[in-house]
Amino acid sequence: MSNAVCARHYQRAKLQVFLVDLLVTLALLATAAFSPLGGWLAERAGWAGLAPYGQFLVFVGLLASLYQVIGFPLAVYSGFVLEHRFGLSNQSFSRWLRQKLKALFVAILLGLPLLLAFFALLRAVPTWWWLWFGLVLFFFSTVLAQLAPVVLFPLFYRFTPLEHPTLVQRLTPLLTQWGLKLAGLFQFDLSRDTRKANAALAGLGKTRRIVLADTLIQNSSNEEIAYVVAHEVGHHVHGHLWKGILLNGLLALGGLFVVSRAYGFYLNTSGTISSAQLEALPVLFLLLFLYSILTTPLSNALSRRFEFQADAFAARPIQDVRTAISALQKLAALNLADPEPPAIVEFWFHSHPSIRRRIQAIETLAGVHAPPRP
Repeated sequence: MSNAVCARHYQRAKLQVFLVDLLVTLALLATAAFSPLGGWLAERAGWAGLAPYGQFLVFVGLLASLYQVIGFPLAVYSGFVLEHRFGLSNQSFSRWLRQKLKALFVAILLGLPLLLAFFALLRAVPTWWWLWFGLVLFFFSTVLAQLAPVVLFPLFYRFTPLEHPTLVQRLTPLLTQWGLKLAGLFQFDLSRDTRKANAALAGLGKTRRIVLADTLIQNSSNEEIAYVVAHEVGHHVHGHLWKGILLNGLLALGGLFVVSRAYGFYLNTSGTISSAQLEALPVLFLLLFLYSILTTPLSNALSRRFEFQADAFAARPIQDVRTAISALQKLAALNLADPEPPAIVEFWFHSHPSIRRRIQAIETLAGVHAPPRP
């Protein structure tokens, strides 16, 4: 089986599991919203005689636990079985489970203050909760973007300074030319878990850094890695991180406003007394989830635009289209990315353009001179 055919089978299987998980989540939220399940969960949350905030956390915890139990077989199949079936995973089941539990613990740790802020605003300002919570989310995402490289990422992988002097020497002029002040160039041991490869520009201010997976370094030439790094520099030059935070923040704020109006209509028609009433909250969660599904293509379109811009930036300075193309092809092969997914799948679910479209865009730049220094 060719790599392209294998990639199509892999991506199709992952998409199918994702869609099933989506339906499971919708079914659970709809059941909690429009059946006795919501009231039953609210009763259980009140058994311990806790204060309203404690009852809220128990209620959300019970609902989340139901999802984890129902969705666990899907998580095993998608995250462990399929990854091994297609030769991508290096994990034992015990390590996969430890990483899964660690991610769950981090999500709980980060989610608790957001949940408490959400519930407090629902109680205190039931008309304007959407505005204040949108501002909380914007502040939280900004802080998280700054702290993630030094606090969160090291919980899962070991980060060390890039250990290739010739490569560092090759890359340093590119970084300094465009005024990219970094905490450093780092590599991380992604090979502990997978054969996939990745690279990213992460952090804000003093925590900003470019991170390269050891799998990328092991399978790419210095020139191909230089292209990948130039791509990440392109994200910096175009201000994509800040633009992404701002535009996604506006999208979230708009969504919270629309959902608040729909939720208010439900409260009025159902005769629910309080917007913070536990039995009514699954309706609000369902509305938020539906909004996120419907607006996924918009946020993904923004991300794909950013990727095209970063590709265009990276292809010009190296003035070697063949290197750019080979770098992308290697990444696609390592990650089993479908080179040409169905248009509707790419439109709705992909944050990156297909490899075919990225290569076509780069080929149009052949012969274009390097951009002027800023």
